[in-house]
Amino acid sequence: MKITITKENHVLPFNCALDVDNSTLPFMAEMTEEVETVPGVHGEKQMSTRYGPANWILVMRTMEYPTCEQKDALIKKVDDFRARAAREPQKLYYERLGRVYTVRYVGLAERAREYATWIEFRLPLKAHDPMGYAQNESSTGKVGVVHNRGNEPAHTRMEFRGPLTNPSVTVNGMVYAYSGSVPGGSTLVVDAKARKAYIRNNGNGAMTNARKGWNNNFLTLPPGPATNITRITAGTNQFTLFWRNCWG
Repeated sequence: MKITITKENHVLPFNCALDVDNSTLPFMAEMTEEVETVPGVHGEKQMSTRYGPANWILVMRTMEYPTCEQKDALIKKVDDFRARAAREPQKLYYERLGRVYTVRYVGLAERAREYATWIEFRLPLKAHDPMGYAQNESSTGKVGVVHNRGNEPAHTRMEFRGPLTNPSVTVNGMVYAYSGSVPGGSTLVVDAKARKAYIRNNGNGAMTNARKGWNNNFLTLPPGPATNITRITAGTNQFTLFWRNCWG
């Protein structure tokens, strides 16, 4: 289940309003200001900032005067999200920044807080992945400059579509190559984050490990227009590089 916080501060799929004043939103890691008195110096203090894990509290409220049926359905939906997010990471999309975060629920089972005219829910969340990613993938299949528009390095996924023999791509002078054949109707997929290479049958989705034939180079894009693809040995429409802009 994916939570979306819209530009208007609506929380979907719950159709609630975000309590901006009481929520800590998923923009950055927690910061703790530390003050230390310097020994032997009268009144001089040394200040620093310590960054910790990203922990957030999402507080949301219903519109006024929900019916009993609406209250019961919403409580069930929120409880379902809590249960899922406690077991495995879920997606949170913050529309204002255009970024997707991966979060887990880290609170205790907490009942909704019912007031005279509305219901309030509190969701303590923790970043499963400290980075935020663009909602949509970027891609290119051509020679030229590649631009990671985030502020952190972005992992890539290369796809070579068969039939091909010994396909390769050269980026910033580094060669990324496969020794072997990619049959027609299949795609060689190289996943830099997982450090895996496999051949996927485009018909039935079956995957065959191709790590042994890959030359052990995996491409990560630095921030900015700092990556230059200079050579592709695959034919037209047979190679695509995918990535998601990444922010810390």
